[in-house]
Amino acid sequence: MVNAAIQDHLPSTPQREGAFASSLREYLDFAKARLRPSMAVYEPMRHVVDAGGKRIRPTLCLLACEAMGAPPERALPTAVGIEFLHTFTLVHDDIMDKDLLRRNRPTVGALWGDEVAITVGDGLFALAFKAFARNAEVPGVDATRALRVVREAAEASLDLAQGQALDILYAKRGDVSVEEYLEMIRLKTGVLLDFSLRAGAVLGGGSEADVRTVSRFGAPLGIAFQIRDDVLGLIGDERALGKPVGSDIKAGKRTLAVCHALRRSPDAKRASGAK
Repeated sequence: MVNAAIQDHLPSTPQREGAFASSLREYLDFAKARLRPSMAVYEPMRHVVDAGGKRIRPTLCLLACEAMGAPPERALPTAVGIEFLHTFTLVHDDIMDKDLLRRNRPTVGALWGDEVAITVGDGLFALAFKAFARNAEVPGVDATRALRVVREAAEASLDLAQGQALDILYAKRGDVSVEEYLEMIRLKTGVLLDFSLRAGAVLGGGSEADVRTVSRFGAPLGIAFQIRDDVLGLIGDERALGKPVGSDIKAGKRTLAVCHALRRSPDAKRASGAK
């Protein structure tokens, strides 16, 4: 349901004319893409969105809506917007981490360059809020509730930005505590899962008590998800993960394992860890 709706919310792009006939044809097609906004922005958008993913966040949104007794379709545009918002963070995250692979596919930056990738992320952010606003047009959705979702999406976006900023700043410190790490990943990952559940409950007609109930496990679920992801980034199978293993260590990221290692290290080694 989510995947089909995502295609409906993506801008259309001109169809390619078969495979490239030669290296010259490939070059000419690339040159045209640089001059056509629909190819220079929308095609890389489709590249990253069509790479797939677990769609956990939009699924949680639909399940929360259904748990309120409403059909899940009532929250479908918002579910799509949540996936766009999540994908926007991934595109920009890949730029900051200088990653060249995600979901076993080259990142947008690897194929089109970081400048285009930044623009693609901005475009996905815009598409997300366009989808949130579109939910007000769904039959059975109260306009006040739809507006609340848009407002909470903006608040969640600010938290995401704060979490990402802390992730960058903590990489330059050797004394990051476990508590600081947990707060950072709550903002970076937990907030969006929390918003996914809250948005579904709001659009499904849930009471304030219902919204608070689903919110109780949204952020903890996101924190657990990020801890597991960080561990897999150290010891996982690169082919199964679809992205490089060990890149967090190279980038100096403060994961839970690193925080524990630095806390237990002698002062001299802890100081060098900040570098």
